[in-house]
Amino acid sequence: MKKTIYYSERQRFNQWWVWGSAFLGPVLLFLPLLGLILSGASYIVLLLIFILTFWLPIFLYCIHLDTEVNEYGVSVKFRFFHRSWVEFRFHEIESVEACTYKPIKHYGGWGIRYGLKGKAYNVSGNEGVLINFKDGTNILIGSSNHEALQLAIHERLNTNF
Repeated sequence: MKKTIYYSERQRFNQWWVWGSAFLGPVLLFLPLLGLILSGASYIVLLLIFILTFWLPIFLYCIHLDTEVNEYGVSVKFRFFHRSWVEFRFHEIESVEACTYKPIKHYGGWGIRYGLKGKAYNVSGNEGVLINFKDGTNILIGSSNHEALQLAIHERLNTNF
């Protein structure tokens, strides 16, 4: 059975300092790596250095946060960290609000984070949707279009109940 998608968003890490540090590593290690190659260092050591430095930008590019609102609820999937969708069903949701937050202060940064304000799924920016559940817990889902996400969830909440 195919789900009806009412909202869909894909976000990637887009902070300049994330990409700067990801590309700075290979640049800074180029000459020492060249020296190791010329000195006849072990291929295992060279392979490990190569993997750790040159594949980091590719790995960061492949990581993304997908968010969907469908007829059953809100779903998130953090590529490379979730095999399947993490689902939050409408019957569990008490309320939802679009908000501006402080990622480092409230959640300790970006990613899948546990902080003073609860759990967060975010990759960039400082805007998102705070979902309050009937059991008293909450989650924050970062969004580059937080008002549209909040509206899609709110409309489905009112339709289902």
